[in-house]
Amino acid sequence: MAAHLEKHAAVGAVTALHFSPDGSLLYACVGSTVYFYDTATGCQVHALTAMRNGTVHGLDVADPVAALFGQKMLAVLAHAPSSPADDMRRMHVVQKEFPDWILDARLLSNEPTAAGALPLVAVGMAHNLVHVWNPTTDAIVHSVRCSERSILYAMGLYGRSLDSLVVAAGTVFQHILLWNPMGDGQPVQRLHQHDGVLFKLQWSDDGQRLASVSDDRSVQLWANGSTGVTSPTTTLSRPFESVFRGWGHTARIWDVKFTSLGLVTASEDATCKLWDLSTSQCVATLHGHTDVNVWRLAVHPSQPHLIASGGGDNAVKTWDLRLHVFNQAPPAVTLPSVHATVRAMAMTKTHVYAITDKSTLVAQALAVGAAPSSVALTYNACSLDTSDDDGVIAVGDVRGVVHIYDAQLQSLLEWQAHATSRVLYVWLHAPNRVLTSSVDMHLHEWALDVTTKTVTLLRSVTSRTPKACVSSYAFTDDAGLWTGDSRGNLAYYTAQSSSPTHVLAHAHGDDIVSSVLWRDNKLYSTGHDGYLTVTERVNGVFAITRKQSIKGLATLKRVWFEGDDLLVFGFHAKTAHIVNVSQSFRRVSVTTGGWRSPHALRVACATDHALCVGQKDTILLHASSSLLEATRPTTSVHGQMHHSKTACCVEWDPVTKLLLTGGEDNALKVYAYDTQRQVLDCIDSVSMHTTNIRALAVTDNYVLSAGGKQSVHVWRLHEKRLQHVGEHTPSDAPQDQRILALAATQLGDGHTLAFAGSSEGAVTALLIDTAGHIHVAGVFGTSTQKPILSCGLYHEANTLYLATGATDGKVVLWHLTDAVATSNYTALTPAYVYTAHDMGVNCLSVLADGPSRFHIVTGGDDQCIAHATLTLASDGGLAETTHHAGVRNASASALKAIRCVGNVVVAGGYDQRVTVWRWNDSRSALKWAAAALSETADIAGLGVYEALDATALQIVAVGKGLQVCTFTEE
Repeated sequence: MAAHLEKHAAVGAVTALHFSPDGSLLYACVGSTVYFYDTATGCQVHALTAMRNGTVHGLDVADPVAALFGQKMLAVLAHAPSSPADDMRRMHVVQKEFPDWILDARLLSNEPTAAGALPLVAVGMAHNLVHVWNPTTDAIVHSVRCSERSILYAMGLYGRSLDSLVVAAGTVFQHILLWNPMGDGQPVQRLHQHDGVLFKLQWSDDGQRLASVSDDRSVQLWANGSTGVTSPTTTLSRPFESVFRGWGHTARIWDVKFTSLGLVTASEDATCKLWDLSTSQCVATLHGHTDVNVWRLAVHPSQPHLIASGGGDNAVKTWDLRLHVFNQAPPAVTLPSVHATVRAMAMTKTHVYAITDKSTLVAQALAVGAAPSSVALTYNACSLDTSDDDGVIAVGDVRGVVHIYDAQLQSLLEWQAHATSRVLYVWLHAPNRVLTSSVDMHLHEWALDVTTKTVTLLRSVTSRTPKACVSSYAFTDDAGLWTGDSRGNLAYYTAQSSSPTHVLAHAHGDDIVSSVLWRDNKLYSTGHDGYLTVTERVNGVFAITRKQSIKGLATLKRVWFEGDDLLVFGFHAKTAHIVNVSQSFRRVSVTTGGWRSPHALRVACATDHALCVGQKDTILLHASSSLLEATRPTTSVHGQMHHSKTACCVEWDPVTKLLLTGGEDNALKVYAYDTQRQVLDCIDSVSMHTTNIRALAVTDNYVLSAGGKQSVHVWRLHEKRLQHVGEHTPSDAPQDQRILALAATQLGDGHTLAFAGSSEGAVTALLIDTAGHIHVAGVFGTSTQKPILSCGLYHEANTLYLATGATDGKVVLWHLTDAVATSNYTALTPAYVYTAHDMGVNCLSVLADGPSRFHIVTGGDDQCIAHATLTLASDGGLAETTHHAGVRNASASALKAIRCVGNVVVAGGYDQRVTVWRWNDSRSALKWAAAALSETADIAGLGVYEALDATALQIVAVGKGLQVCTFTEE
C-alpha cells in the first residue's frame, strides 16, 4: 500500500524579504516557501515552494529573475513576477546544491547573456569562496577563494556584472576583508571595529559605503570618500574608514539596510532602529514584532523611506520611516503661557481648553501663533470636558457645582450637581447630555437646555463599592450602563436600576479603570494596572473572557477602535504611546512627563492625531498636522497573532476542526485551516496565563490549558473565539512549578474530568461542572516524585485508566474507576509500572482497541518508540500486559510528540522529521509508512485528526513554527 506525507501550510520566522524592482510586490520567505504580496493592498497574490527542503535565508531580485538561497541550496526563479498583474503560473525554479553554506547571492543582470538565458549568479560561501554559476547550463564559469581562508559568518556582494563585483567578507575574528573576486583573491583592505561576530554586511547602491552589524549590538558605517559608481579597482584603492558606530539595541543585530533617512537595523530585541547618518543618533525605534527577533529588512526601491520588516513571530510589517521619525520626536509647539499650573485639559479639533491652579479657564487655538483667551473663575475648578464641535465647555468644581460655558468662555448656566462633594469627573456625552461623578459615589446623568437654562436629572446610579467613585462609563445598545471605578471594579446597571445588577470586583486589581467601551456586545476596559480586559455575557452572566497586558505600557488611559483595529493609549514612565493592538505595533511614542501630567489626546485616523501636555505654566502640542508630507500608516501584510516563541502543545477541536495551540509566549491561539487554499489563519489569541502554556486538552464542552504556577484555565469555543470560563491556580504554587501534561474526558453527567501531571511528580484530578467551575477532586502520585512529562486516558463505559510518563523513563498506570466514583484519591496506588525508555518519556498516546484492551505508545529521549498492550478483566481490572518490540532508532534525535489515530502512529522529533508508522493486523508491530522533514524546528507537539471520509489524516507539527501535513494511502 503506497503512502504519502505531503507538506502544506507553514508558519514560522520570516527569514528573507525583498521588494520587486518597481516596489509593487513584496517577496516574503517562510521556510522554503516564498509569498508574494501586493504592496498597495497588503493582499497575498501567490505562494511558491522554492526549495525542496530547508529555509530561505536571503534573496535577490533583478527583473525578471529572483535568486533565493538557504543552507547549501540556491534556487533561481525564472519569470519572477514584478507586479501583482503578472502571470504567476509562468514561474519555474532552477535549483542547485553548492558545496558550502551560502551567505550571499547576487544576480549579475548587467552581464551579457545569450537570448532567453538566465543571468549569471555570483554565490558567496562560508569559507570565503565565490562561485559564478550559469543556471542555464548548470556550469560554474568562475571560482575563486580568498587567500585568507577564514570561516565567515557574513558576506556582502556588490555589483551586477563580473567586472563590478566586490566582496566584503566578515570573518570569525571580527574582521571585514574587502577583495576582488575577479582578481587574485588577495584581501585588499581589512576593517576592524566590532567586538563580536559579524552577522550582516550591506553595500550602498553606489558601492562607496558599507554597513556592518554584529552580536556586539552595534551598527558600523564605513565609507571610502568616493562619489558615484566606480570600478572595483577604484573602489578598493581608496581606504574605507569608520564614519560612525551606533549603540542602542539590547541584543544581537541581524540585518541592516540603507534608506533615504539613514541606516535601519533589525535586532534580536524585536525592534528596528533608524540611524541618522549625519548625527549617528537613533532617531526612531520601531516596535511591531513581539518578544524576539526581527530577522530581515527590505527597502522600497523607488520610495526608500518605506521599509518592510520580517520577524520570528511570522509577521511582516511595512513602515513609513518619515511618520515614525515624526511620531517619536515631533516638533513640539509651545502654546502661549497660561501663567499658572495646568490642572486638567480637554481638546477639540481646533482648540485646547485648560483649567489652572489660579482659578482660570483658558482657551487656546491650536494654530501656531494664536493668542490664548481666558476667564477668571470665582471657584476652585477640578474637572473639565468639551464637546467635539467647540460648542460647549463643562467645568466641575470642589463644591459639587457644574458650570457650562460657550466657545467664547461666556457662562451659560450652572447647577448643584452633587451636594457639597467635589466633582471628580464631568463628561459631555452629547450636546445636551452631561454626566458627573463625585466623591459621594454617585454618577448622575443630566439633560441640558441651554436656551431655557434648565437642567433635568435623568438618572442617578450609586457605586456599590465603598470609597470607589466612578471613573469611566459606557452605554450599551439597550440603554444599559457600564461603569468603572477608582478601585478597579466594573459594574453594570440596567436602564431602570440605580444599583448595579452585575459587579466584576477588582477587574483591574485595585487600580483606576480609566476607560470603558461597549462594542459588538462586548465591554472593553483599560486600567492603570496596564491591562486591557474584555467582558461578555456567558450563560446569562457577565464575565471577563480575556485579559491582556500591552507590552511596554504600565498604565493604560484609553481604548478605541479604528475600523476593525483595536487601539490603546497609555504611558510607560515619562513616555506616552499609542499602540495598535490588533496589528501589534506602536504608532506614537512621545516623551510627556508621565500619566500624572495633565494631558489631552485627539485621534482622527491612523495619520492624524494631536496630543497636548501641560508642563508647569505652558502647554506643549504634538500634532501630526505639522507633518506636511503625506505618509502611509504602518500595516501588517503577513501572519498576525502567531506565537512569537516556541509553541509547546497543539490540539484539534473535534467539533469545529479548529486548531488550538499554546506556547512559551503565554498565549493560547485558535487557527482555522483552509484545506483548499492551504492557508493557516490565526483567528483568535488570548494571553490570560501569566507564564508559558505547556499542555492542552479538548473535550466536547471545554478547552483546557495548563502550564506555569500549576495553573489550569478552562475555555469555551464560541463563534470561533475563546471565552474564559474558569481558572485554578494554587495560591502557594511557586513560579517554577509547572503542569507539563494534561488529559481530560467527559463524564456521563456532563461534567469534565481532567488530570494534570506536574513537574513535582504529582497528578491533580480536577472536576469541571457545566458552569465551568473547577473543583480539586484529589491529588496522587508515586513516591519517586519524578516530573511527569506526558499522560493519556483510556475511558470506555465506566472503566477509566490514566497512564503517565516521567523523566526516569517509567510509565505508571493508574486504575481510576473507583476513585472517580467515590471522589477519593487518597489511597490510590499504581496498577502497573514499567520502564519504557532509558531516559524521559517525553510523549505518550493511548489507543483504545475494543471494550477490554488498549495500547500505550510512547516516545523518549532515547529516540525509540515503545509499545505495550494491556488487556482488562471482566471487572475492569488489569488481566494481562504485553510488551512489544516497538521501534528502535525511530528518530535521529529525541522524540517529543506521538499520536495514535486509527491504524497509524505519528511521531515527531527534535530533528524536525514527522514520521508515520502503520500497525500490522494484530496491532503488535509498527512498520514505517512515510516521513517528511518539517519546516518546524524543535517539534514539541503534534495534532492529528482524520478526515470525515477517512481518506486522509491532517497532521500539524508545532515547535519553533507550525506546519500542516497531509497523510494519504492508496
